Amino acid sequence: MENSTTQNQSEPSRPILLVGSILIVLGILLLLSNYMQSYWLLFSAVPFIGMALIIESIRTKNYGLTITGSLISGNSTGVLIFFLTERFLDVPQRAGWLILGVGMSWVMITFLSAVYQGRYPWWPLIPGVLISSAALPFLFNQLRLVDFVLYIVTTIGLVMLGSGMMYRIFGLIIPGSILLGIGPSIYLAWGTTYLASGLSKTGGMLVGFALGWAGITFFSRAVTSKFVWWPLIPCGVLATVGWGLYIGGNPGGSLSFIGNTGSMVLILLGIYLLLLQSDSKK
Repeated sequence: MENSTTQNQSEPSRPILLVGSILIVLGILLLLSNYMQSYWLLFSAVPFIGMALIIESIRTKNYGLTITGSLISGNSTGVLIFFLTERFLDVPQRAGWLILGVGMSWVMITFLSAVYQGRYPWWPLIPGVLISSAALPFLFNQLRLVDFVLYIVTTIGLVMLGSGMMYRIFGLIIPGSILLGIGPSIYLAWGTTYLASGLSKTGGMLVGFALGWAGITFFSRAVTSKFVWWPLIPCGVLATVGWGLYIGGNPGGSLSFIGNTGSMVLILLGIYLLLLQSDSKK
């Protein structure tokens, strides 16, 4: 009886301890901001409040506190970095850190829930990955449309492909592999000077799309022991048309281009053999 009474008395003290700690930090920051005449210091208490909520969510395994604490800490940290780096970074890079903080706040929900609560919510990864990948062009000062396509499409493709291979979901490998072929090929064709004429750019882009379809066959080995052959049909059509357009637009560089795409096929074939070997050991 005494143990249960002591335990019941200690439970209400937890929120009081949390609120008391927050009030102490707020008071210290208010004193410092008044003394230094820098009132942005008061805003730095917001990430601390978010971290306090995260710690409490870990202790109580409260999923609602995990969401609230992650969003508060991530968003406020991004805002704080935006203002603190005014003298060191230009506006696009500061905006990139702000956007990255917002995106990572969503990713933290999945990470903290998986590590500390045994819960695996996948839905926060959707806004998290989209927002975080959109921050990369700002960080690298590349604000062209093709740069957004490269980072956003490629990142989504990597996440979907990695999730499909990890959780053995073939339905994620298909779009993941296709997106992984689309993003870099569009950037290589229209965002660089590697391909000169419009005809060769279109051909190179189509060959990149073909490699994405070929990736379905090779990466599918991670989830099935059967040889998935049907993606090779659109792969062959796209590759044939793409090579034809590239040769027509740049005949002098056709051998080099075919050699480069052939090396990509060898890399995919090597991945397939490694997956085949790991599957045989199982």
